[in-house]
Amino acid sequence: MSSIQKFFCGLLVLISPTLAQQIDTSAAGDYIVLKKGNQKLSGDVRLSNDPEKGTRVICNGKTEYPVGELQAFMTEGVYFTNLPLVHKQGDKVLPVETLVMQVVQGKVNIYSRFAALDLDRKELRYDYFSKSGDAIQEIGYANLKTALGDNPESLKHLQSSYQFKPSPLLFAGFGVTLSSLIPGKVSHAKYRKAIDVYNFE
Repeated sequence: MSSIQKFFCGLLVLISPTLAQQIDTSAAGDYIVLKKGNQKLSGDVRLSNDPEKGTRVICNGKTEYPVGELQAFMTEGVYFTNLPLVHKQGDKVLPVETLVMQVVQGKVNIYSRFAALDLDRKELRYDYFSKSGDAIQEIGYANLKTALGDNPESLKHLQSSYQFKPSPLLFAGFGVTLSSLIPGKVSHAKYRKAIDVYNFE
């Protein structure tokens, strides 16, 4: 079994036992979408991780494409896309791309950064989401509060997981006010719970 095959087997265990129900691949099948000309090619699509060439996609067993040449692709029923981002370097703002993989499909889709995936972790990291065909955006309390705001039950799960902790200002002699509290960390599992409620209600 290749390293890529082992990756997908481990990934299926990490994501959830209902992944096959969440991602419908029966209609589309595997495909790639080239950046150049927005051309879509269907067929057998495989990921190849070559130490010298880097991560590449092989289409129909013969043509290789660096992932940077692709807008999106689906392989073995898992959808990937190159997400345009910006990186600040001093006063400069540089355009960059990161390859993300869709781990949940529904009214709200969830994506994980492919390079950040670690199969030894017990908890899968959720980095981005999109709602009803909208642009992919970073997962965070503020963004999810807006996206899930039309579902009170989902919003309740999100808000219950959002805790405040004392700001360092408290230890400098200032009184306790709402502004002297800062947000605590929310686990990715709780983000997932709020999204699951939204998707399945």
